[in-house]
Amino acid sequence: MNVERLIQTRSIHLLFLLPFILAGIVLSRYYIGPPPVACRENGALLLPFIERHGDAPWLFFAGALWLLLHAYLLFFIVDRQEILARATVLPPLVYLLLTVGLYCRLGVSPYLLAATALVLSLHRLQQLIARLHALAPVFDFGLLIALAVLLCPKLLLLLPWSLLVLLFSGRDALRDILVLLLGLLAASAFVAAIYFLLDDLPGALDRFQNALHAGSRSIRGLSLATLIALSLVAAITLVSIFRARLRASRGIVPRRRGVVALLSLLFVLCLTPLLIPLHCRAYIFPLAVPLAYLHAGYFSSYRHRLLGRLLFLSLLLSSLLLLL
Repeated sequence: MNVERLIQTRSIHLLFLLPFILAGIVLSRYYIGPPPVACRENGALLLPFIERHGDAPWLFFAGALWLLLHAYLLFFIVDRQEILARATVLPPLVYLLLTVGLYCRLGVSPYLLAATALVLSLHRLQQLIARLHALAPVFDFGLLIALAVLLCPKLLLLLPWSLLVLLFSGRDALRDILVLLLGLLAASAFVAAIYFLLDDLPGALDRFQNALHAGSRSIRGLSLATLIALSLVAAITLVSIFRARLRASRGIVPRRRGVVALLSLLFVLCLTPLLIPLHCRAYIFPLAVPLAYLHAGYFSSYRHRLLGRLLFLSLLLSSLLLLL
């Protein structure tokens, strides 16, 4: 079997290999490498199990299982919603390659949970694009976006993005906007109710503001290996974006809108570190969500063999560098 048939296969057998690939990497890094250094960043939502058991081995392995389930979720969404131009099992593999290294170094983080909320919000976004008269996907989309921001305040730019992407998805009626705002407010009201019951309502705003302003915009804390890995991922992303734009121009309207939503999400997530200081490299977990779809879209259908193989090797190398 040549390289193209291996990378561009549509067989689901790859999905059964993912647990063994992840287990091999996680167990090797855990028992051979240095222990993970937890990312202590708290959002408005209380996550006591992470704060109390952040260094516990059982939480580390449970988080690895959550990462695997998260990768499978990417596949099921792309399979049902047909986000990409052709069927592929690559999104979960690409997502694991982008994230497993940092997970082994940082362990469980609120960003991992926020990434799950972001994936589910993309699922509802694709549904509201396909079903222009349904309001439930719009409400759920707003609810999940607000949940991601409450988990990780650094994702604050997702709030204006959710409104803009709704308008560019053919849902510009006043009722759609009101339902989206209702979803955003529902999640916020739920968190406010929890703090009210705990008699610490001002504490929610303090936690949110402290998490939002913590960190810096400097890259001095990044190692040379991490910088090289991010540069390789950036190169793959540029090629994937160019390819995605070409295919979107020839696709049907819902698919074009889905591609525009992914590209706009990637733009907002890449813009965030320039406007909001980051405190934790676990930010890669939500960032890897649109990257997984875009990279998988390119690798599943590339034509230039030399460039495709070179970029896939670059992806493998970047995953290795993030693991070191």
